[in-house]
Amino acid sequence: ATVSEPDAVKAKSTTRSGFSMNKKGTKASSQGATETKSEVSNAVVPKNFHDMFLFNAAVMGFGSKGWMLDILNAFDPIVLNVANSHRLQEECDVLA
Repeated sequence: ATVSEPDAVKAKSTTRSGFSMNKKGTKASSQGATETKSEVSNAVVPKNFHDMFLFNAAVMGFGSKGWMLDILNAFDPIVLNVANSHRLQEECDVLA
């Protein structure tokens, strides 16, 4: 005989982000806060590298650190010069 899962387990599925979705279409975090699907879809999501970098820095608690802005400002010249090893070294030295 097979054992069925309890109803509470069937009603929820955990996503990769650590949130769980229940059958009512709400998203619940481990802290118990819930958001409707429309609230989640209306969230402002960074759409370029600069904004995503700042968003991630804030999430990690580094949003107020000046050195994060130094890295952000140096990142573009580093990427643009990746094919020229001497220039790449110069840009890395500037950052260091």
